[in-house]
Amino acid sequence: MNTTTDNKTWDEMRKEFAAMLGWEEPLPPHVFQKAMADEKYAQYLLSARNNPRYLRILFGLPPDTQPPAQPPPRQQPLSNRQLITNAATALLRWSTTGFSLVDQPTYATRTGACTGCSHLQQHPDTLLYKFRLSRQDTRICGICGCVASLKARLSSESCPMEDPENPGFTFWKEAIKPNDEAF
Repeated sequence: MNTTTDNKTWDEMRKEFAAMLGWEEPLPPHVFQKAMADEKYAQYLLSARNNPRYLRILFGLPPDTQPPAQPPPRQQPLSNRQLITNAATALLRWSTTGFSLVDQPTYATRTGACTGCSHLQQHPDTLLYKFRLSRQDTRICGICGCVASLKARLSSESCPMEDPENPGFTFWKEAIKPNDEAF
């Protein structure tokens, strides 16, 4: 199959992706198709970059027989009142930890999970988001409305989504906090 996309042939794209992975030959067609259809699989390939042993293992995984999951529908933005309530509650929770922040490896894990999450989105053009505390990544979680890069720093906060592949844990790979800890 040699169809073109944006003036590049399918074979050229297979070669480019292989080069990114440190693989000398074009990717096998089934691997490239799966990587284009399954973001997690593509991330696994990239994490095994320059490691032929692990790449061969990943290449051997059977292709999915079902189409990739569609991203969730975009949620309506939370009201200003709800955002202020959420922020005040988070600030109160954070104060009980002595305003502690997570260490750099935890922050990297959390922001990596957020980056791969389909709920991460650009913030709406509202007054509250214009008063941001930082010039860093200002994308928000579509579930809770928090600026993800800021929330990930606070030791008192957790991801609002349960990991469907790991029940009892959030997308941040942290145990879900019991409801009685919430204010």
